[in-house]
Amino acid sequence: FSPANQHPHAFCATIVNKVNIAVILHLKSVKMTSKKLKVEADDDEQNRMDAKSGSEDSSDEENEEAYEGDEGITVDFEGRNPIDPDLDGIKQLLGQLFVKAHIDLTELAGVVVAQNYVGSVLKQAYNDADDDEEDEDTDMGDPCQVVFGVTTVINLANKQELAAVRQLKKMVFEKAEKYATELAIQQFRDALESGSKTTGLLLNERFINIPAAVCVPMCENLLSEMERARTKGMPFTFDYYLMFVKYYQQAADGDKPAEVLYSNDEEEYFIKDSCASFDYSVQKETTTALAGQWQKKDAELQPFRKVLLIEASKLPGIVTSIKNLVSSVTNKYFLPCDVVLVEDLAASLNQTDRYDTLCVIDDTGLPAELVRQINEQKQFDAGVASEVSCFRCQLGTDLVRVVYSCVGELSDFDDVRRYAEAAGCAMRRALKAGSKYPVLVLPAPTKRFSHAAFVALMGAFHELYVPLQLREDVPARSHRFRKIGVHYPADAQKRGSDLLRAVQNVEAGRFVARDIGGGDPERMAPPRVADYVQQAFKSGPVKVTVIDDPRVFERDYPLFQAVNRAAGSVERHRGRIIFLEYKPPNPARKTVVLVGKGVTYDTGGADIKAGGVMAGMSRDKCGAAAVAGFMKVVEQHKPADVHAIGVLCMVRNSVGEECYVSDEMLTSRAGVRVRVGNTDAEGRMAMADALCQMKERVLSEGLPDPHLYTIATLTGHAVLAVGNSAIVMDNGPARAVDHGLQLQRAGEVVGDPFEISVLRREDFTFHQGKCYGEDVLQANNLPSSRTPRGHQGPAAFLMLATGLDKCGLNSSHPIKYSHLDIAGSAGDVPDTPTGSPILALMQAHLV
Repeated sequence: FSPANQHPHAFCATIVNKVNIAVILHLKSVKMTSKKLKVEADDDEQNRMDAKSGSEDSSDEENEEAYEGDEGITVDFEGRNPIDPDLDGIKQLLGQLFVKAHIDLTELAGVVVAQNYVGSVLKQAYNDADDDEEDEDTDMGDPCQVVFGVTTVINLANKQELAAVRQLKKMVFEKAEKYATELAIQQFRDALESGSKTTGLLLNERFINIPAAVCVPMCENLLSEMERARTKGMPFTFDYYLMFVKYYQQAADGDKPAEVLYSNDEEEYFIKDSCASFDYSVQKETTTALAGQWQKKDAELQPFRKVLLIEASKLPGIVTSIKNLVSSVTNKYFLPCDVVLVEDLAASLNQTDRYDTLCVIDDTGLPAELVRQINEQKQFDAGVASEVSCFRCQLGTDLVRVVYSCVGELSDFDDVRRYAEAAGCAMRRALKAGSKYPVLVLPAPTKRFSHAAFVALMGAFHELYVPLQLREDVPARSHRFRKIGVHYPADAQKRGSDLLRAVQNVEAGRFVARDIGGGDPERMAPPRVADYVQQAFKSGPVKVTVIDDPRVFERDYPLFQAVNRAAGSVERHRGRIIFLEYKPPNPARKTVVLVGKGVTYDTGGADIKAGGVMAGMSRDKCGAAAVAGFMKVVEQHKPADVHAIGVLCMVRNSVGEECYVSDEMLTSRAGVRVRVGNTDAEGRMAMADALCQMKERVLSEGLPDPHLYTIATLTGHAVLAVGNSAIVMDNGPARAVDHGLQLQRAGEVVGDPFEISVLRREDFTFHQGKCYGEDVLQANNLPSSRTPRGHQGPAAFLMLATGLDKCGLNSSHPIKYSHLDIAGSAGDVPDTPTGSPILALMQAHLV
């Protein structure tokens, strides 16, 4: 699989037929019901495989319109219960599994069709409504009639009278006698001949290289259909499954060991959990086109079959493992390019592996010869130790380009971000040097900085992020490197693999946050943010709900609707409130609720931003972007006992005849009367009603150990106060458990720093109503940067406007609440959005 550039849930696969024709498929979504599986696919030229037609037919060479490879098509797949016209297609798939075996495949395929209440076939999608428009005689050449895959199970004990079943068992034991151990033979006999065990033939067959993602819903559907069949007394209770796996082996070549390639990637997981197995070659039964040269440069692949015996109780766990595999492949989209763990540093820099640059930020783990040459460079040029340098070194017989971006000596006041900065500088310098395949040497953990390698790799990925709009508009520029090698110290390879998975999971969240936060005012207008979020979370465990009805806004979110009024007159700018929710598989230990400010563009409204200060206001949605990013990390981590809810309050603060103005008196969802003091204080207005709703839900549902957050690029005062750090402000219940200190410590570990500010009575007094009939003053008419305690006040307003001020330590229902002002840490134009505070929240709640 290769990462696609058009969409967060795209996969790339290549279907190769007998003449090596490549068809590019990009899997977007997989949806399964008991009746139908839907798989949408589209083409992506950036990820096309370099495949040329291998046909020996000279007429193709003479035909100018003949296929020459490197072409893409659009394909929609769907899974359906098998029907009679599928018989030949199923038989064809069985034929490629049981190559020239003496088995009545027509009879076996007939069983699959006859029990169509269990199992699915994969076919090209079409609309049922189009059936009436088709000719009465269905042309079997129609791709909608081609069976691309089949997933089902056949009860071998229940069908033992069939010739095909008897022939299958005979073949298994004939092969076992030749290739299996005595123990394995006995296990297969117990499962298939003892009479005391019920074994099903598990079929998971499809055309080669259709993505593993289709396997997940088809297998999940099979499990649910078998369960329904069992409740009706049908014979689908099994002790074992018998399964055949196709794979190919490339012979060892010199120092290069033999390599095994599975036709279906997920079948490694079936093999891993099998209790008995044996292998046999089908080289004599297959043709050269099927088993030989796939491309001219490739070595010949020898075809094999592996026969598995799997305990039936293991199948649900295997499907879960495959689901995780698909998720990891999905996450490749969220990386700057293919990222590979490099074990042998010297071997990785030869021409075979094509790594062309060694990026060093710390001398740990380097070969002694390389350390010696780097020290020589330092003696020759003292600047090497303090500035990013690029020079040539000899490593074995190879000349190596080295980018040296040393972390250097760290003072008491430095933090782990030094590693991220050094790695980012190394990536920039490698790009300038013309590198396409760098290797980043990660630092070993130290007593002071246990997450140095994690932070360094995150820093490298941050530097290599390509904005969404560039990826969409110019796909050829979607990746700045073609591949990155990551080298961890030789004694910690397992930790290196774990690290790579952890970074991939977290980077997925930061990637989503950067896409939303960095999109321009039109690309990430509220409706398009909603579209992006729905696609980003389409196939995972996070549920997405979008509210777009102005009548609902007026009734349930009146402060939000006040801000939305002007933008609401322009359809493409109309507001959206987006809810994301993850419910854990086990009883929740705690509940994390995040409400994010998503102002897609802030003109200031009627109190317009004048004097050129409006530029960069597309970043005023980075709070909501961070909420979406955190929920993406939750989706990847799948915590067993953390209930997470995210709310994105997406609105544009436009100016026009419908815009809200100062002096308006509004009533919040909590029934609090609010007088508008400044329309440029729109962020607190956008979040208040959603925050109130979350407070209501926490109380009404009794959610365990809840903690509410608001996250916003809210005040310039925060930037003046703490620079590029985030600020946390706790209410009484949160402060009582030292939440601010815990979040600050979590952020220090992963390079996402926080400063702690304290809410005091002055902040609440400032926002209390000033006249009879006015409960709360929204803001004064000065910028926050010219207002004393300018970043604490909004937190007090949010508590007053939502009734959270009545959920303090002395109340009957205390609720922890923290306001996070990320105006300084989110990243301003033209810098790349940082995704703050995703890392700190992840470390605090998910690790």
